[in-house]
Amino acid sequence: MPIHRLLLLLLLGLALLATLPATAQEGIRLLESSVAPAFPNAITFQLRAQGPSNITRAEVRFATEQRACAPVETSGFADFPPSPHLSASWTWDLRKGGSLPPGATVRYRWLLGDRTGPALDTPWQTFQAQDSRRPWRQMSRGPIRLFWYEGDDAFAAALLDSAQESLARLEALAQLQPTGPLSLYIYASGQHLQDALVFPEEWTGGVAFAGFNIIAIGIAPGSLTWGRRAVAHEVTHVLLDQATFTCLGRLPTWLNEGLATYNEDPSGQVQPTYGGPLQEGIRSGRLLSVPGLSNGFPTDAQEALLAYGQSNSLAAYLSLTYGPERLRLLLDAIRRGAEADAALRATYGFDQEGLDALWRAHVGAPPREAGAGGTRLLLPTPVLPAFEPYALDTPTPTPTPFPTAAPAIVATPTLTPTTLPTLTPARATSRGGCNGGLPMPTPTVTPTPILVATPTGTTVPVPTPTPTPTPTPSPTSTPTPFPTPTASAELLAGVPRSQTLVLAEGEPRSLDPALSQDTTSLLYVAHIFSGLVRLDQSLRLAPDLAESWEALDGGTRYRFHLRPNARFHSGRPITAQDIAYSLQRATDPALHSPTAATYLSDILGVNDRLAGAAQTVSGVRVLDNRTLEITIDGPKAYFLAKLAYPVAYVVDHENVADGPEWWRAPNGSGPFRLKAWEAGQHLLLERNPDFYRAQQGVRYVAFRFLTEPPIRLYEEGEIGSVQVGAGSLPRILDPQSRLAGELRTYGELSVFYIGFNTARPPFDDPLVRRAFAMALEVDRLVEADQEGYVQRAVGLLPPGMPGYTPNPLGLPYDPAEARRLLAQSRYGGPAGLPTIVYTSSGLDQIAPFLGAAAEMWRANLGVEISVRLIPTDEYFYRLSAEVDNLFDFGWIADYPDPENLLDVLFHAGAPNNTGAYANPQVDALLEAARIAQAPGQRLGLYRQAQDLLLQDGAAVPLWHGTSYVLVKPYVQGYALTAQGVPTLESVWLNG
Repeated sequence: MPIHRLLLLLLLGLALLATLPATAQEGIRLLESSVAPAFPNAITFQLRAQGPSNITRAEVRFATEQRACAPVETSGFADFPPSPHLSASWTWDLRKGGSLPPGATVRYRWLLGDRTGPALDTPWQTFQAQDSRRPWRQMSRGPIRLFWYEGDDAFAAALLDSAQESLARLEALAQLQPTGPLSLYIYASGQHLQDALVFPEEWTGGVAFAGFNIIAIGIAPGSLTWGRRAVAHEVTHVLLDQATFTCLGRLPTWLNEGLATYNEDPSGQVQPTYGGPLQEGIRSGRLLSVPGLSNGFPTDAQEALLAYGQSNSLAAYLSLTYGPERLRLLLDAIRRGAEADAALRATYGFDQEGLDALWRAHVGAPPREAGAGGTRLLLPTPVLPAFEPYALDTPTPTPTPFPTAAPAIVATPTLTPTTLPTLTPARATSRGGCNGGLPMPTPTVTPTPILVATPTGTTVPVPTPTPTPTPTPSPTSTPTPFPTPTASAELLAGVPRSQTLVLAEGEPRSLDPALSQDTTSLLYVAHIFSGLVRLDQSLRLAPDLAESWEALDGGTRYRFHLRPNARFHSGRPITAQDIAYSLQRATDPALHSPTAATYLSDILGVNDRLAGAAQTVSGVRVLDNRTLEITIDGPKAYFLAKLAYPVAYVVDHENVADGPEWWRAPNGSGPFRLKAWEAGQHLLLERNPDFYRAQQGVRYVAFRFLTEPPIRLYEEGEIGSVQVGAGSLPRILDPQSRLAGELRTYGELSVFYIGFNTARPPFDDPLVRRAFAMALEVDRLVEADQEGYVQRAVGLLPPGMPGYTPNPLGLPYDPAEARRLLAQSRYGGPAGLPTIVYTSSGLDQIAPFLGAAAEMWRANLGVEISVRLIPTDEYFYRLSAEVDNLFDFGWIADYPDPENLLDVLFHAGAPNNTGAYANPQVDALLEAARIAQAPGQRLGLYRQAQDLLLQDGAAVPLWHGTSYVLVKPYVQGYALTAQGVPTLESVWLNG
């Protein structure tokens, strides 16, 4: 839904001004530093500075005070023209990371520099992110600090009483005690609370920011009965987080929410709110499985109520049947890093499946159907096409008709930040808590008898935060299904809904094919523009603007023949001169294309052009209007596939002449053309009726920019498809889930890995790299982050890629050997290491795998690391310049050839070699493979290179991606390639 409900209100009285003494290094003086929060949506850091020469860099570092697995700072980079008199700012957009609670403490400092490098590092300053719109009063008792602004002192005292009673019950239940102060912010209504959150559900009545030890609840003075239960519920979440905080796992949702509802009123009676749905679930056999409740709850109102009723009953069953001591041991096992199944087996002798069977028998529910198994067994197996290695003797393609049933696609590559999502609408606390909000009071419902006495509360269920938060719709209403499209139903700019596929995506940074590098921008670029060749849905090389070509001179010269009906969207015919212009422009050093060197440097003259040593690319020659020749530096079987990358797409020189942001109104040549783009709201594509391979399909594709969680939009019927993260998969894969039949699974030619910056100590020593690699139990890292829903990587080449082997010569997990290698290194052990900083993407929280890795390095090597985050939408644009000692990297193959992974990422001269890795043996193998004629010989060389890379500790492969996509039944022809690219031009709407 649109964000007009969320008001950008400036916090009065919180702008912190500081004039610092003139102790600047190299002459730069900080004149003023301030922070201007716009609670709850943004925080703007501002400064004024002066220097003797142009100031070129202004980086703000900030950090929040919350539980974390490693010290974390985030870098924000101000955008300004270089000047000796600097006035700059950078805004932390909380809509991309989730709500910051009232009362959260934030530290920040500035790092300034000029052309000579870093010049000034300012002292840390601190402020509290407060909601100053409310006249807060405070009352404290013990560890509890309560803030409120409506109601008398007796009202506040009653809520404090409830909090303390809750603490006493938790100590008796599982010996849980607060480990620090706990702040409760009591808003006077649910609406007031929602105005203090980023993208709240309309029913949100309370939120536990467990990592901050802060709770926010909307309680009207006349709703004290509900308020007492809400306080008890949220206090439980905070204490559970304190007691079970671990970097190696998480508390399952059913246990977290079950204990929270149990502690509201442990009288042994199921509350009316849950009673009906739970009884109906038992009667109808529609109970969710315990594994399906392990991470995130359904968003459908009745299914959510059922999930909370089950969780409440499960927690009561464990407590009342086996006693509080066993419950305490279970929580302690989770705190020590045991996964839920292992913790249950160690404590009770059964896992989640066993608990599911015992509990069903206890409440009189029918057993699960034979063969249902756990949620993991229901996971569809992703299938990849059988990719054949490229060879120079491939027959020359000839134009063929494109049948309607065989959709064509423009290939989209690329660097993929497979880290935390760009949008995390409801803050995922460090672990646990009511992410998405505690529901407001609901009308009284006639109690329904339950087959087992199980304590519960009166509040409506609330999902627990996960790495991909999934807020739920109001439990008092049913989500509206996708409306039957009608010609009169208008969506955007008069476009009928019946002809429009609606999706949710981020806003592009640029639509310039030569400059775009992030996957979001390239999604749009790939459908607006086109090139000489393309990769089809199976990633096979196919004609695009060129209807045919010949390989000449032993595969070093290619002659392309353009199709006569190739046209720009304006209708102007595309000529060979347009292709030549586009390649010359992409390699112009003044343009600073981040991808030209990687994908075009095989062409003769490109390297000279990029270095400024030549005015043109000598290897590109126009023969006539429809004929173009490209000469390359050697016979490379994969070269044509590189031309399918967007940097080689054709652009209209007249369009480019319109100015630096010509791409906001692009005259492309692809299957869709840009019809409308409203900044911050949406982008609308319209099918190009003159496209040479035009097919019958959806006429419009509307992209709603990420103003709220896409999974919510999908479940409310607002969009037709959405990619699903690991946090939502358990409930979707449950046999009883209404979404299970809409889930599709696609294999992906990708790899995600931890990289070492070999240009900096201590990873310039191979022994240190190997030690850090062997100290990581990769299976646990993958489980912590992806919960087993991706394939654990044993090498750098993914399954399906030519040259893949399931048994490369990698480094095993061996902590003892890791310690020995570190002691043998030139640094002599952990005491001799310099400060180690890990660069990752995000805003103020690290990914679960990184927290687990930090804990393993701490436990196995005695090494502490800190983390520096770069905002996700800037990560791959800044990483090469900002990388610290360690970093993470995700790469989706642009074409199915090992060159695109091993050579592009690890050759000493490769632009994407972020870790500056250099090994002459590896380089020799990669260079030989480039021009090897026999496919078998090429693949053998790549396998040898991969073994050397792994043995030398060039990187630690973690996982290969799998795409999980929900697709509405009315969306036909939708699919993803092995690059993770949707085939939009082949989509049509049914109904």
